[in-house]
Amino acid sequence: MASPLLPWAVELGLITVRDIWGKNATIGGLKIKGTPHTVGGLPAPGDYLATAVIFGPLALARGTRFQTLAALVGWGYVLATLLNILDPSDPLNRGQGPSTQTTAAGAPTGGGTAVPTGA
Repeated sequence: MASPLLPWAVELGLITVRDIWGKNATIGGLKIKGTPHTVGGLPAPGDYLATAVIFGPLALARGTRFQTLAALVGWGYVLATLLNILDPSDPLNRGQGPSTQTTAAGAPTGGGTAVPTGA
């Protein structure tokens, strides 16, 4: 059986990594983004309290027929946190920045037709 408590523990780990290593850190080759929420260099207690508000009700499903659904919802929150932590400007961590491709000067950009002026 899947337990909704395991995603909660992973979520706490992700929050701790984000807050302790800070903004624009690289851990194991993965770029981390986001502003750390620290108080005196430690993760803010409010971050952990927020996980209790989200995962606490999911933990109540432990031992019921909704346990698997609660675990899947919990893993969904973990995935959302992970995707929010990873740097989107480098999605595959290849060291390439975002695209800077622009259109040529004077080219129509709205999908309409170009109308000659002075005719």
